Amino acid sequence: LEDPKYIKEMADPKSIEFEFPKPDRTVTLLNGLSVILHQDKLVPLVSVNCQFKDATFLGQSFDGIGVSLMMNMLMEGSEGYSKEDNVNFFEQYAALYDYGKTGAGASMTNGNYHQVLKRFFHVLTCPEYGEEALKKIKAILIDTLERSKDDPKSVGTRLMRNAVYKDHPFSWNFDGAIEKIKELGEKDLEELHKKYVAPSGMILSISGDFDLDDMQKTLEEVTLKWTGSEYKTLELPESTFDANAKIDHEMLRDQAVFILGRPSELTVSHPDMVPLKMLTFITFYSLGSRLYELREKTGLFYMTSGALANNLSK
Repeated sequence: LEDPKYIKEMADPKSIEFEFPKPDRTVTLLNGLSVILHQDKLVPLVSVNCQFKDATFLGQSFDGIGVSLMMNMLMEGSEGYSKEDNVNFFEQYAALYDYGKTGAGASMTNGNYHQVLKRFFHVLTCPEYGEEALKKIKAILIDTLERSKDDPKSVGTRLMRNAVYKDHPFSWNFDGAIEKIKELGEKDLEELHKKYVAPSGMILSISGDFDLDDMQKTLEEVTLKWTGSEYKTLELPESTFDANAKIDHEMLRDQAVFILGRPSELTVSHPDMVPLKMLTFITFYSLGSRLYELREKTGLFYMTSGALANNLSK
């Protein structure tokens, strides 16, 4: 391959001036739920994100496996409503919804957010765990993990994370996760819901086209009966890492997966996090088009990806 030419003719890069949108109102509801409101009149939509304060931890840790099962069960039925009732309700109002191990979210038009938010929080806070539904969701999650065991990229990524987060809750294997899911019962889910789905342990952010006073009043009404235990800050152990370690894992494939990584020295609150996230997007998200010709000429690889300071635990 010849040296790049065009880049040498380009002017020096200019600094990017960017300012994050600032909240128009930040309040704490009577039940302790922290709320961040931001008005955006561009389109007549309202976007809601009710995330765990420990979302990053739950999204990556072994503890998050049980929380994932618990949150996936929410749409299977809630007090007074079946799964069909809830699905039909959200479809009737053209609302998107998501309940997962990092929290819950929804998107709706600004003309019906009162009704949608009421049902959204009802599903989140008033679950009914049925035996048959639990068997189904467990089977789905177990099947996903079983297939991950046969996927070279998933296996390689798991080995890398276990090496980077040695002696840490982020370190776990697929077989252990499968056994964890098999052991969980309805009582376990109730305890997990009680522990994690509490106002003090979540942050609600809402952005879109709405009236601030009306939105705050609506939230007070739809979360009035939602209570829970006090939030306790996580105390995570320090992970260990063996520099220059090499891990080989053989699978019956005609291809190979190479993964290179190391622990990040940054935390989510570090001032360099935003520039690094932007650099990740610039550097890695368009690699497919950049490397297409090289890939076609050499036939050595199919795809490549990466990230800088990703999946932080603090």
